Amino acid sequence: MINRKKTLLMFCALLLIIFSAFAFSAETSRIFILKFNYNNGKITLIEKETAFGYAPDKKYLDDGYKIELSGKEKALYTTKITLPITEYIEFQNTTSKKLEGDLIKYENINFTVAVPYYDDADTIKLFNEKGFEIIKEKLSEEKQNNWGFMLLLALGVIISIIGVIKRTRKKNLK
Repeated sequence: MINRKKTLLMFCALLLIIFSAFAFSAETSRIFILKFNYNNGKITLIEKETAFGYAPDKKYLDDGYKIELSGKEKALYTTKITLPITEYIEFQNTTSKKLEGDLIKYENINFTVAVPYYDDADTIKLFNEKGFEIIKEKLSEEKQNNWGFMLLLALGVIISIIGVIKRTRKKNLK
């Protein structure tokens, strides 16, 4: 009787692990991570990849650079961004002990933008503040999902459960 309880407890624990893995994979979503470089007024897309995570909420700006994801010649997602090329730095003056600040403008900086993932997105475009297209690149991302991993995990758990059940039955027969 104790072996049966132990087997049932092991089975419940393994089911909990399986459902936790599925819940984790369902909770996160895929995003595009776009890495840009700003160098003396010229912007280049240095890397694009997909990852699991969260895209930030869309900012509604009246002006700025516009990012557009498109597929089959129609826009799927657009948002405007401001370039992170200026930073206000505060410091304490050592002689007057007053708080002072200064605006720093970066001439060469890398920055990253996360946008939602769309299965049918095939092109990324970046438009400058005047609306001129300055970057247009194909999204040659391999279509991958995590179902293979989940199936492999489930298969391993099922094989483990079968092994535990067989071992328990052999012990009960002796």
